[in-house]
Amino acid sequence: RHLVGGRVSRAVRSAMIATIKWMPVRGLNRKGCLGNVSPPILRKFQETSAPMPDPNRIRIAYFVDSFDVGGMELNAIRTVEALDPERYDLRIFHLRESGKLLPRYQKLNLPMTHIAIDNLYSTSTMLAGLRFARELRTWNADVLHAHHLYSNIFSVPFARLFSGCRTIAGRRWWHATPRRGLSTANRVSYHFAHRVL
Repeated sequence: RHLVGGRVSRAVRSAMIATIKWMPVRGLNRKGCLGNVSPPILRKFQETSAPMPDPNRIRIAYFVDSFDVGGMELNAIRTVEALDPERYDLRIFHLRESGKLLPRYQKLNLPMTHIAIDNLYSTSTMLAGLRFARELRTWNADVLHAHHLYSNIFSVPFARLFSGCRTIAGRRWWHATPRRGLSTANRVSYHFAHRVL
């Protein structure tokens, strides 16, 4: 919906830039650090090796549900492709491992982390969320940008409460959702986001 001529619209880019400029200065002590959590009880992540973060680049964590073709999914990959790698350090988190857009992400050689959860409301999902927030904080992420319904519900609250980074939620499925209850959970996630696009 925010595409013009197959490119990311100015509105989306402007909103991202405004959020990035609004971020706190690096080096400040961020409150709300997640304490030590015993690794054996946490769900394993399948992750590519990530390079050491460049302190001169803004670190953005992208969270997508899948790599299937859709309006928001295309907007996400086009935004990633448009960002200058000299200025932005990107990392991709995803709930599913397949889809037609996956080769485009792989072509960018970005660190990608698969988060395997069975549902949105189990104890194991809660532990996975804590681990996710812990990784954001360890990486010292500046921005989390979630792009879909499930990404909003899972990632935005954990990132806001436990990682200290700025959060952007994707505005989709406002009135209709695949299952009852997801609409309410999605709207709750908006209250944890610093910006909603």
